[in-house]
Amino acid sequence: MWRYAVALLYCAGLSGCNSCNPAGPAQSHSGARSQQPVGELTIGAWQPFGLSETDPQLMDAAELEDLKFNLIQFNPRQKFAAAVVDVSAPYDSLSGEQLTASFIQGTELSMPWYYEPVGFSDHDKLENWATCNFPEGFVAKCDTLPGYAQMVQTIIDSVREQYRGLNGALDGLQGYLLMNEIGDRIEYTSDFYSAMSAAIRVMRSVDPNRPAFVVERIDNFDTRGSAEQFMSHFFATGNPPNVFQHEDYVFRKNIPLEKEDPPQGGHITVQKQLDSLVDGYDRVCRLVVKFRGRWHAIVQAHGEDRPDAPLSAQLRKPEPGEIRVQVGLGLSRGASGIVYFVYSSGLEKKTHWTYHGLVDASGAPADGRYHAVKSINGYLDSISTTMRSLYFHGAISWRERDNLPSVGGNDLLRRVEIVRDTYDPLDASGAGHLEFGLFGDGMDTSHLLVVNRRTHVRQKLEIITAKQRVLDAASGDSLAMEVAFVHKLRRDRKFTLELEPGGFRLLRFE
Repeated sequence: MWRYAVALLYCAGLSGCNSCNPAGPAQSHSGARSQQPVGELTIGAWQPFGLSETDPQLMDAAELEDLKFNLIQFNPRQKFAAAVVDVSAPYDSLSGEQLTASFIQGTELSMPWYYEPVGFSDHDKLENWATCNFPEGFVAKCDTLPGYAQMVQTIIDSVREQYRGLNGALDGLQGYLLMNEIGDRIEYTSDFYSAMSAAIRVMRSVDPNRPAFVVERIDNFDTRGSAEQFMSHFFATGNPPNVFQHEDYVFRKNIPLEKEDPPQGGHITVQKQLDSLVDGYDRVCRLVVKFRGRWHAIVQAHGEDRPDAPLSAQLRKPEPGEIRVQVGLGLSRGASGIVYFVYSSGLEKKTHWTYHGLVDASGAPADGRYHAVKSINGYLDSISTTMRSLYFHGAISWRERDNLPSVGGNDLLRRVEIVRDTYDPLDASGAGHLEFGLFGDGMDTSHLLVVNRRTHVRQKLEIITAKQRVLDAASGDSLAMEVAFVHKLRRDRKFTLELEPGGFRLLRFE
């Protein structure tokens, strides 16, 4: 065994970093901690009932329970009028969301509800809620028109009545989805944000305990307006906080596996993709913290074939370690939920795209991705109670190759060493890619989430701390510790931590 010791440059003199985004490897800049706890973790999936057509044969409550899902999301495939639907209609005449509402009755599952009136977008854009119900044209300032608030209230009342008719109760109604992907819609400029916030205010007056949801990649706002402006309006109203669901799929067909050697790309290409993913998570995190919101990471768990599209526009099925690392990175930036896309497999008739989800077209587990998600969700379930009361304190990106000197002044994390063993070699250029998420009670930092960014390599770490005891947050077991450094003013201890490819662990320091 041999070791290459590298220090972790941390927030000197502080009990935890106050930033989502480090200014550079193993560095941080000042920022704000979250003003509310992470909350109990949401674990969900998109489209569990088929893609081209609604198929009740694919519904398997036991399978969803096996994966420990507590949320289902579904893109509508059929429009419905404002009137209450006929709940006596056969399943195959209902839209996907209507079928979902009926299906989750009596289960632990919940769902955000859509509103998609006849004549509007079939992708459930925000305009459906907040354009004064004028299908022929967008009205940016419709919130200033007489009767706008009443129109939105009528929509909310209708949506709730429809859900209650299908489900028998409102228990599984998670909230209301306002937007799913802005795409190239010209409406999503800052001129529109006041209408959105006005719609949310009405929504909260009718149903104060259910948040609004949006689904989008944060960088997409750059082409239409300001992401910060959008977030300021979206999070302006409501407690519990509204939820921003961030989607970014980085494992495309032109991206090799990390284990592949040059010239295919190997770990360098994969780590660049993860850099891009982390950049987006950091940006979402900063805005969510600033405006006191919450966010979910939508995780790529699927492959996607698009006819006649270049490989860079298609998605390959991620390896288990690649799924794990997405989840860990999201949690390290304070995400309160993980939502996998996509559950089902098959041909989507509208786009002619073929999806390779967690289950095959018959509903059976497709491959190792299903079992990887099951294992991940089992761990998430074991830490959910702990995460519920923790506040996000900041995050750190760190790479061994930077060879940074040790900086004192912190009693949680003094130093990190990568331990190389002959049975688990690490290449020098790619070892030590780690992420750290810091959590606590809002004042003192007490928990550390450690993420292995290597998707095909286990990593063994030796962590030096001034704390007396370290526990595994999932099991409550104490980690073996030994003295690492003795000074007349302090006594540091060290412990060893092993992480599977893409794996992550939540630790509690005492």
